[in-house]
Amino acid sequence: MDGYIRKIFFLESNNFIVQFFRYAIVGGISAVVDISLFSLLVNAFGMNHLAANTLSFIAGLLINYLLSRKWVFNKQTLDFGRDFLLFAIIGVMGLLLSNLILYILIDRRLMYSLLYFLSDGFIKTSSKIAATFIVLFWNFIARKKIVF
Repeated sequence: MDGYIRKIFFLESNNFIVQFFRYAIVGGISAVVDISLFSLLVNAFGMNHLAANTLSFIAGLLINYLLSRKWVFNKQTLDFGRDFLLFAIIGVMGLLLSNLILYILIDRRLMYSLLYFLSDGFIKTSSKIAATFIVLFWNFIARKKIVF
């Protein structure tokens, strides 16, 4: 058991399953930052949900890149500029997908028709969580194939 824990959490690995597991953890950390900041900007400051999504996405992107580079994908080369640019381009594509999902769920009122009995803030935050979960798969596959 101790060997599996070391392999999953501490040793370098190119194993797809280990990398996806680590990426899910990194994604979870990034998502907590992203969703918390989104919720704060929308609910406490009244910011438009698409603008808040963009700002919170950038914060999550930076954390995700820094953790993914070393821990998830074991990137050793120092081509930081190229890698971050590709990582960010994939992330922006994920942001556009996320904004499209939010547009459908919030602006087209899909979540409101499903969860009409809940508060506006809860519906928006739930929509953000759904979008984040969907975009996770795009980001992992694209970043593994293109960047790392």
